[in-house]
Amino acid sequence: MLRLAIALRACGALALFLASWGCASVPQATRIEGVEALQLVPALQAGNSREAVVLELGTPARELESGRILCFLLRRDAERGTLVPVPRNVTPFESDQLSWRWVEYDLVTVFDADGLLERFSLVQLW
Repeated sequence: MLRLAIALRACGALALFLASWGCASVPQATRIEGVEALQLVPALQAGNSREAVVLELGTPARELESGRILCFLLRRDAERGTLVPVPRNVTPFESDQLSWRWVEYDLVTVFDADGLLERFSLVQLW
């Protein structure tokens, strides 16, 4: 349990650091909770399985504690009104690297021992 708390704090600290890094005029990260988060990412319904979340959001950007904690980098899809995974570049020069310029949100999901969604943290970075 202590490792989980440390991992969640590390992911949150990293997201806040990235959000505040740069010039002083960069807005601070904002945590999004409750109904608003569920509207933006429908896969976050309580009790969803790890497989259902990965099916909806794609390959996680980071995986901690043998898959118990998955982190996703997301952007807003204006047409659908939801958040979608940030695509990976597939050019020869940037093969399989994240397109950081498109990252707007950091999502950390935590699953219980049965692989069901236990809780999540959604942070708007920009």
